[in-house]
Amino acid sequence: MLSSLKAICEKAIIGIPPAPLVLTKMLDDYINQNHNDASVDENKPTLFKLINRFIDGEIKNRGKEKSINTIKTYITCKNHLEEFQIAENIKLDFEDITLDFYYKYVSFLKSKNIMVNAIGKDISIIKVFMGEAIDLQYITNMQFKHKKFCVTREDEENIFLNETELHQLYDCKMPSIIMEEQRDLFIIGAWTGLRLSDYKNIKLENMVKIDGDLFIKMI
Repeated sequence: MLSSLKAICEKAIIGIPPAPLVLTKMLDDYINQNHNDASVDENKPTLFKLINRFIDGEIKNRGKEKSINTIKTYITCKNHLEEFQIAENIKLDFEDITLDFYYKYVSFLKSKNIMVNAIGKDISIIKVFMGEAIDLQYITNMQFKHKKFCVTREDEENIFLNETELHQLYDCKMPSIIMEEQRDLFIIGAWTGLRLSDYKNIKLENMVKIDGDLFIKMI
């Protein structure tokens, strides 16, 4: 801040000391730069404008449309960043994504009892946003590439049913039609390996016959 104020003073000096009114105006503009609506450039790229372009599907990965689940992770990350802004009473932009931000943001997410892998997902998405900002030549801030600005992961315990248990569940009499349908959906998911968001959306057009046998064909 001192360096910025010194630069303002030096800029105001044109051979002679500046008039107090001129210097006061320049210093006021600097101090109020984040609160002066008249000085805001509506066309200036910002972090959240860029995030919205990801969410809207405008920015694609090698020309491919983002999946619904990927869009959901962008929205979740955006919501967390907005909550962080409120908690810290700040307005985040590209230049604020520093190593210091990383430490504070991770602590903030932990205070909300968010799991380690979910925090790691947020960090990886923020790195994607910042990488895109670099490619678009919006910024020169490279602190997100610091080795300490890392994506953390921990091993998860996965619980599964073996084939015998799946057969027992399939043969089990359910007390209602709804529970039978839920059981059948679970069995389909277990045998196909499709994620929930995919197998719950299987339609007739996904059923194809190959050499007389029926298959599920999905992208």
